[in-house]
Amino acid sequence: MKLKKWEIALFAAVIIAVLWGINAEGQQEMLSEKLIRLHVVADSDDERDQEVKLLVRDAVTEKLGAMLSGVTARDEAYNIIDSNLCAISETANSVLSGVSPGDQASVTLTQESFPTRYYDTFTLPAGKYTSLKVVIGEGRGRNWWCVVFPPLCTAAASDLPAAESFSEDEIRLITDGGGSTVIKFRTLEIIAKIREWIDP
Repeated sequence: MKLKKWEIALFAAVIIAVLWGINAEGQQEMLSEKLIRLHVVADSDDERDQEVKLLVRDAVTEKLGAMLSGVTARDEAYNIIDSNLCAISETANSVLSGVSPGDQASVTLTQESFPTRYYDTFTLPAGKYTSLKVVIGEGRGRNWWCVVFPPLCTAAASDLPAAESFSEDEIRLITDGGGSTVIKFRTLEIIAKIREWIDP
């Protein structure tokens, strides 16, 4: 049976979209293997709980900054964080004991799915990332996230001491806000949603 022109065009568009998605996903996975993100979840959306979240965030990022000073290898950073989860938890709970005594923070190193996130100087595509997750109390409030290794929370990606761990393509991917990058990141969000729908 001979295909109509519109059917051929539709088939070609689907093939191009699939190949584009595979390429984008591959880039995201390679990038993910070089990052460790920080995810802090507030007890609630109450204004005070959101302020407490930021206080915990500041203390934890300061602690991590000291721990990871001079570290340029992602695996080394992971091992340092993993072996110091109790110390990080103590840091978070020390803040809570002074400002919100009824709350406790739980700290885990895990894999999480993140949406595309736009920062001042860089953008991270949607996908799964290793995450240091700090949950305060019930963990039902708005969250805050960034990257603790390399320290993208406090520097432009192109100015990082650990920037040599990224390829030029990866630096371009996260710092280029052009149209093709936006489309690529949107494709990754769609892929992530499909995967969640298939395997919730």
